[in-house]
Amino acid sequence: LIPSCRLFLFEMKMIRLFFLSSILLVSFTLRSTAFAPLTPQLGHASFVRKPPHLATQLGIWDNLFSKEKTAAAPALPDVVIDPDFRLAAAFGGVSAVDLLINSAFPSLFGTISVGLIGVFAVFLAIQATRIRFVFDETSFELKNVGGKEDLVDSGENFVVGGENRWYYCSFVNWDFFPSIDYPILVYFKENQTPEDKWKEGPGGLDKVGGGQLHFFPAIGNADQIKEQFETRGCAKK
Repeated sequence: LIPSCRLFLFEMKMIRLFFLSSILLVSFTLRSTAFAPLTPQLGHASFVRKPPHLATQLGIWDNLFSKEKTAAAPALPDVVIDPDFRLAAAFGGVSAVDLLINSAFPSLFGTISVGLIGVFAVFLAIQATRIRFVFDETSFELKNVGGKEDLVDSGENFVVGGENRWYYCSFVNWDFFPSIDYPILVYFKENQTPEDKWKEGPGGLDKVGGGQLHFFPAIGNADQIKEQFETRGCAKK
């Protein structure tokens, strides 16, 4: 009986040892594969990363201790439109042709016409020298060339008052007359100007409404102006 009991106890110890060994082996295997890098095989540096902590998987630490980083769109640089003297040159050419015609067929009307067109050509040339169209981060603005080529405020708008500066979001429409290929006037309409001023100046010719009209002689590069109107998202019908 006693040897049988001893044999039974020995068998129970062996079974317990087997189960303990199995548990340790399984634990070691799980630890090796899930939480530690695998040994590189066949010269390949292949590793299995430790799985992230549950809190990391759920984003708890990110929400508590880190700020969401979003890449901000780069701001557009300020752009100063190049002056354009072609319109002044064109009117100067018309004045010269008119002078030749008046020399061949003198008349008071011809003399007045030559003088007016010539003076207007000079006026346009002076304006192209002293006025700049400027596009900054938020607005379109007219500025004057000051000393040492610095740009200074152009003062109040002579028609409706206020700054010669308009937010892009206030644009209703814009265009070039008679066309972008042969620009004489730069046109745009905005609703930033108080509504009671919309009918003053050229606004009195507007039968559509919805904003204040503005016209400027094309004394700046029209292609550049068009590009900036489009780039800055100015509304166009």
